[in-house]
Amino acid sequence: MNKYFKIKEHEYLSVFGTVGYGFVNYEKVHPDLDKGYFEWNLGIAYKGFITKRFNKRVE
Repeated sequence: MNKYFKIKEHEYLSVFGTVGYGFVNYEKVHPDLDKGYFEWNLGIAYKGFITKRFNKRVE
């Protein structure tokens, strides 16, 4: 999931989060390891875009 907040014409601030699970059997690598793993991420990002002068903005 993510949410963009407009800063300027071609600049955005993004707040995002992800959740995942991997179905990998790590017991084959080492007997103390489990099957699978769980991961989650939260963060913020800045995105900016540059436009060329000869491109016209689409309304």
